[in-house]
Amino acid sequence: MKNSRVFIGLGSNLGNREEHIYNALRLMHYLPTINVVGTSPIYETEPIGVEGHPDYLNMTAEIITTLQPEELLHALQSLEAELGRYSHGNLEPRTIDLDILIFGDQVVDADFLTIPHPRITERRYVLRTLLDIDANLHHPGTGLTIRHHFDTCKDTTRYTVFRK
Repeated sequence: MKNSRVFIGLGSNLGNREEHIYNALRLMHYLPTINVVGTSPIYETEPIGVEGHPDYLNMTAEIITTLQPEELLHALQSLEAELGRYSHGNLEPRTIDLDILIFGDQVVDADFLTIPHPRITERRYVLRTLLDIDANLHHPGTGLTIRHHFDTCKDTTRYTVFRK
């Protein structure tokens, strides 16, 4: 089986947000098909597109996995359920959110999964977390560097380092 380099976005804006993030990382470490090899700092980010919701904590983890994209999606959804995610509505607060941001050089466009994540280039904080891990990373869909997307991103959403 081929190893793939994958970037997973982790986010939480309910309860003990930091604990939810670290519990998700811990559970990923326990999966024999996933090796967490790097993480970005944790950023506190205002919610996008809604008012009155709690701020998010967000980070990105770099993993090496032998799973295929659909298998990884199911594994991450199982981790979300184990960690008590009950909000599945778009833009709703959640205990934990695990998103596949980039999966090697693959581009996937299925009803249930889009890789690279369709909003990477629109969210400055996501681009920042990717740059924190690999300043030379390329976006598989555009072929451009994440640095280019960060420099040209028009997103003005507030984000600050929460923990390095």
